[in-house]
Amino acid sequence: MDKLDKDWLTQDNIDFEYKKYILLAYLQTISSYFDEKKIYPYLGELIEHFRSLKDIIENKDKLMPRELRSIDFSKMELIYTPIEDEVFKNLEKLINFALKELHVIIKRGREIYDGIEENILFEHVGILPSYFKEGYIIITTNTNHLYSYKLNDLVIHNIPYKIVATRLIEQDTSKLLSHENFKKEYILPLCDYIPPTFGVYCVEDLSIDHTLLPITKRKIIQYIRSMTT
Repeated sequence: MDKLDKDWLTQDNIDFEYKKYILLAYLQTISSYFDEKKIYPYLGELIEHFRSLKDIIENKDKLMPRELRSIDFSKMELIYTPIEDEVFKNLEKLINFALKELHVIIKRGREIYDGIEENILFEHVGILPSYFKEGYIIITTNTNHLYSYKLNDLVIHNIPYKIVATRLIEQDTSKLLSHENFKKEYILPLCDYIPPTFGVYCVEDLSIDHTLLPITKRKIIQYIRSMTT
């Protein structure tokens, strides 16, 4: 079970033991991915679940059923008192349990992420032009992987974000070239200009899709922001 529905908390029923089983089965699967140092998209999804549950606890007074207690005629306001019914008490117990379990595995995921990030070499390859929106990525483990990338703008809730879209171009297992030579042999023949190229070396044979490529995308965005601010 590698997915937990966004409405898992209230879906079907809110029996504590049943929901505990659902949550722990999900976290066990994610833990097995972390054992293999696969962190995407799992770490981000864990953080989303944690934040959603935290929001419920912080806003529980607004979500609980309420009873009209009095009327403040001076302010023309209705005064309500929250009613802590048995259903909400069970829900709160479940949320607190889930927050504790999620916190532990998120901490582990972040430690794995930090360890990988510290042990990879990220660099720009050759001359880095002032145009960054499109270019190439070389990821080297026991194989060279070549991707094209494009930097896109995304707006969520009126907040602008940068995302890196990629496409696999070449996977060369026959020889391990330096990134400079790889760029000369595979990238420059595709272009009539010198494209921005970023390279990553990793001594561990980690998952490209679930680990190295997502980390590389994030590092590219960080690098470009540092160059343009």
